[in-house]
Amino acid sequence: MQTAESTYLGKEKMIPNTACLRKCDLPLAMKNYCLRPCVSYSTVTSSMHLLSGNALSLLSYFLNMNDFSEHSFGRTVHFFPLTTCILGNQILSLGTLSKDQVYPLKLKGISICYSALKSALCGNYVSFGVFKLYGDNHFDNVLQAFVKMLLSVSHSDLLQYRKLSQSYYPLLECLTQDHMSFITSLEPHVLMYILTSISEGLTALDTIVSSSCCASLDYVVTYLFKHIAKEGKKPVRCREISQDGQRLLHFMQQNPEVLQQMMSILMNTIIFEDCRNQWSVSRPLLGLILLNEKYFSELRASLITSQPDNKREVLDQCFRNLMEGVEQNLLVKNRDRFTQNMSVFRRDMADALRCEGATEASSLDMMS
Repeated sequence: MQTAESTYLGKEKMIPNTACLRKCDLPLAMKNYCLRPCVSYSTVTSSMHLLSGNALSLLSYFLNMNDFSEHSFGRTVHFFPLTTCILGNQILSLGTLSKDQVYPLKLKGISICYSALKSALCGNYVSFGVFKLYGDNHFDNVLQAFVKMLLSVSHSDLLQYRKLSQSYYPLLECLTQDHMSFITSLEPHVLMYILTSISEGLTALDTIVSSSCCASLDYVVTYLFKHIAKEGKKPVRCREISQDGQRLLHFMQQNPEVLQQMMSILMNTIIFEDCRNQWSVSRPLLGLILLNEKYFSELRASLITSQPDNKREVLDQCFRNLMEGVEQNLLVKNRDRFTQNMSVFRRDMADALRCEGATEASSLDMMS
């Protein structure tokens, strides 16, 4: 017998019959189904995939209907953290997998989880700070599930599998934009893993990935820059934020090569490669330069001295023009000025370095 909750498909298999459900009943039915102990990993993955594909339409529907009741909007918001934790635990319990099983049994499920979370978090449908205020640990649990699943994936797999990279990096962009307190609270090895993934993604051929990496890096650098700018003032209302910033600052002081390497990558991209997202690259680069002026001067000197004598004066002028009119802040007006300067800088550097063999040698020097 077919009901609004489920459809009988065979021996001990019951799946939600979404055709018989109202929009507001779908998350609850899927959640109850995923909580059944007999449900397999593949069916939980399929359920998560269904909801992730309909996340934006469901939440938008409730917003348009002004329906924020527990019966509708609340169920949808709570479904994603809960099901992510269920699926994450199943993924982590799979153990060692062969190479041909890694994607279908593990990475596919992780990419679906990340895609669903991206839809829920990036839509700005709800203030997730309310969860902590009311003692609801769903959001904290899903963030921990995000970290556990991430650490089970290698950096090479993050970039090798397109669906995984296109779900992970936009999700990371959302987390660095709105949840930096969570990022700064991570253990050093986890934070290093995330920053390394950003560094490797900066050179990705996929513009979605590289642009998300630039945005994530910009949010991290801006957060750090604002903390340093406020150092010494520390009003009471900013004390908690200052503590978060202090943890990030301490980590960067212990690992200065992290930001330096990313600055080298971005400079190398601008000068020697076909940079298809100049605006995205310019945003974090300004913050990196202001935070690492000494290292930027070293990169500048390294490039100039590696060129013939007749080119050095021209290259030195290009670098001076890059920072002309740029102030020691990250305000929008100042960022826009740097972006304009960078466009001219890239063109002038290409003209100055246009000679056989010069580009390749200089590129190696920049990355050394």
